[in-house]
Amino acid sequence: MGCNSKFLASLCLLTLVTGPSIAGACMDPDSNYKMVIGNVRNDLKVLKDLCAEETCTYSAYSVTFRSHHDGRVAVIVTNNSVTSFVPKTGLNPETYDWKASLREDLSFLKNSGVLTITDSELAQITSMAVYRKNIYYCGNVWKTLDPSCFCEGDHEDCVDCVGASIAVVLPEKPMAGGVSPIETSTPIKETTTSIVQTTTSTDLEKIPENPKSASKDLQEQNPAYATAIIALILIAAAVFLYTTYKRRN
Repeated sequence: MGCNSKFLASLCLLTLVTGPSIAGACMDPDSNYKMVIGNVRNDLKVLKDLCAEETCTYSAYSVTFRSHHDGRVAVIVTNNSVTSFVPKTGLNPETYDWKASLREDLSFLKNSGVLTITDSELAQITSMAVYRKNIYYCGNVWKTLDPSCFCEGDHEDCVDCVGASIAVVLPEKPMAGGVSPIETSTPIKETTTSIVQTTTSTDLEKIPENPKSASKDLQEQNPAYATAIIALILIAAAVFLYTTYKRRN
């Protein structure tokens, strides 16, 4: 059926406008820029004790500090995960040295008493680091998984919708012994604008402990859903006007 009336034309236009947005709600816009090490044991209290006001930012379930490998990169730590997050401008995630970055940041967390992990496990995780792959402890072994997949116990699972982009607030300064942004090849001023948001640290998006269980909450915060709601309102209004017009004529 073609768009042969004003009413149908309106519906077709709304479908064209909102369709891609609704589909986009199931995309993970951050998968090219982050690497998750999942199913680990972290002591956030120990990490918070290491933080100064200007070296860490916080959300309800995470602590963020600048990477010891590159001060432009955020390291987000929850009770059971460590996520490295490169800025969306200024660094190429495909050529970024994920292995070296993980080695330095995981070593810092391990040596500080935050991360419970053995030296051999640290070496294994580092060797497994590959662009656009996450690493999970799954079934008593370490495995590389696609961005939409995770592991609970020894069971791997993948989800269609992995949520909206997370907001990351980089702290003002690196941790003690960390790399100052001015020591990196590109000034921090030019590279963090896309990763630093205007929200406060307490407003940071929560990193999902389980992507499957958290995907619904994250999707609800995706702007595409607001577009869909507006579209439904407009459709209802169009139906009302069309019905009124038909009654009068």
